[in-house]
Amino acid sequence: MMSRYEQWKAHCSYRATRFKRMMTSGDITYKGPVGTAKHLIGKPLSEKGGFLRLKSCGRPDLTIEALVQEDKWKPLFHAWELDRARERTNSD
Repeated sequence: MMSRYEQWKAHCSYRATRFKRMMTSGDITYKGPVGTAKHLIGKPLSEKGGFLRLKSCGRPDLTIEALVQEDKWKPLFHAWELDRARERTNSD
């Protein structure tokens, strides 16, 4: 998931500092990769949030919602989380 963070910076100039903290072991907000994805999918969308920023940049393929829909990651998530990710990535 940290490679996504680097792609966000490179392709959209998006520096997701809270995301990086949730992925940094030892940080008080650390959730780990799966915990971070679940947290972000569970939150309502926000104009300042990464999903809308990446989508407006033309890169919805780089969102966490797109990542969790990849076959190798699907078993780590509940059906409602996958449904929400799918709804977000398929909305206009």
